[in-house]
Amino acid sequence: AGITQRLHAVTARRDKLKESAAARRRRLLESRQLHQFLRNMYEVEGWLIQKQQVASDENYRDPTNLQSKIQKHAAFESELTANKGRVGAVTSEGESLIGAGHFASVEIQARLDELEAEWRALQATSLLKRERLNDAYQALLYSRTLEELEAWTDEVESQLQSEDHGKDLASVANLLKRHTLLENDVTSHGEQCSQLKDTAAAFQRSNHFMKDEIQERAQAVIKRYQSLQEPMQIRRDNLEDALLLNQFLRDADDEMQWLAEKEPLAASTDLGNSLNAVQSLQKKTSGIGSRNYIKGTGSVSFGQ
Repeated sequence: AGITQRLHAVTARRDKLKESAAARRRRLLESRQLHQFLRNMYEVEGWLIQKQQVASDENYRDPTNLQSKIQKHAAFESELTANKGRVGAVTSEGESLIGAGHFASVEIQARLDELEAEWRALQATSLLKRERLNDAYQALLYSRTLEELEAWTDEVESQLQSEDHGKDLASVANLLKRHTLLENDVTSHGEQCSQLKDTAAAFQRSNHFMKDEIQERAQAVIKRYQSLQEPMQIRRDNLEDALLLNQFLRDADDEMQWLAEKEPLAASTDLGNSLNAVQSLQKKTSGIGSRNYIKGTGSVSFGQ
């Protein structure tokens, strides 16, 4: 009986040792799996942090080389898509450990939740940057249109400030013709100003990140355009006055020349020495009395 009891005791201790060793092996295996999982997790998290820094860069606020930045971000998004499998692999690894009843299942699940949040945050930041880059490019195109309108306005203002009102009838008429073309040009730009105003309002509605800056600048440019009307009318009035003045001066010169030509005839004492001579002199002097100068109107009429 003593031997049997001793045998049972030894057998029980051996079985317990085997169980302990097996449990130890399982624990060590799970510990190895955990550290392998954590190492893979650290690598992916490090990559996510690095890419989050790139995606968070607000380089879209600088309009320099925007097209190149848009292309680089497209390549960046392709990289994210290509590495989606890395995130998925680590997630599957962790879920597999949890499914197998790993002793650190709670910790593993917490890390998986963090990874999922970081991955979603990176995708959201990348999407926002793509939208911001596109918005910045649209703002750049809009800004170029404003710059072109500003340059055109500078030229128009310069022409309207001109003190050249012509030196004679022909030059004044030419200036008036050019001014009419300028007026037509100004009128034709009215539609462009309306479109610029509508676009600025659209930027406001879409909550564009540069909406206030765009609105302020657009209003300033449109206000300058609208302010062209008064000096443009003043310029026309001045040119029309100059036209009337030069018309009067030319008519006055013509009248003085005619007077100079006719005065000797009117003052002549030649009464003719024959019927034919008298009739000829009568014919020459008959037009003098029918020529009328209408004082104050600047117009001269000639009798036939």
